[in-house]
Amino acid sequence: FTRDPERYGPLLRSSAQRLGIPVSVSVAAPLLTNGFASFLLRLLTALSDDSPRGLIPLIGSSYSGLSRDEQIHIREKIRELRVARTWSWEALRDWLLSWEPSSATLSGAVTWKVELGIAQGSMAEWHGRLQSLIESAALNTRVGAPESPTRDSDLRAMAALLRATADSASVEEAHGGIQRNFAEFSRRCASLWESEVMVTVSETGGIRMCTQADSLPELDVLFVVGML
Repeated sequence: FTRDPERYGPLLRSSAQRLGIPVSVSVAAPLLTNGFASFLLRLLTALSDDSPRGLIPLIGSSYSGLSRDEQIHIREKIRELRVARTWSWEALRDWLLSWEPSSATLSGAVTWKVELGIAQGSMAEWHGRLQSLIESAALNTRVGAPESPTRDSDLRAMAALLRATADSASVEEAHGGIQRNFAEFSRRCASLWESEVMVTVSETGGIRMCTQADSLPELDVLFVVGML
């Protein structure tokens, strides 16, 4: 354990490499450097708009779970809807639900948006709705899949962003609460998550180096470096 990773991290890694000892390094990184956290914020921003146009750039994300051919097909359908002037969340929802193969992420997110309607709510209510969006869009299943190469970091990011909104809700509730619409909640999430950090692990196995006390796992032996 060290509170000065910039000074001791390279020393520990080089020493471990020289001795042939595997080292797993835990470091704090900005939350939005994680792919899932960035995708979820962009999804919130897109869904909070009156028009579905902000959803288009997300089609190509791996978190949408679409093959290349499916991405092309959805973009073509979106162009058709725009030309026909039926470019609305309801029209897109109806088509996604009838489309085979369907995208659980996109259809779930758009259905959640349509059912939400014009909603106001406290931060606590929006926190619950955020959890519902993650479940409706099957994002918890996608990021938690054993075969996902970013499973561990994405699950940490999900926990960090939900903790940030829950903490904000608790603070606001203690001061009487603030009512927000969807767009205001989306901007609040951006503000919270931009200043949030998460712990990332460079590789699994071996000796683990931690830089934050709350990232320490259950262990039998702990070496502390640079505390004197």
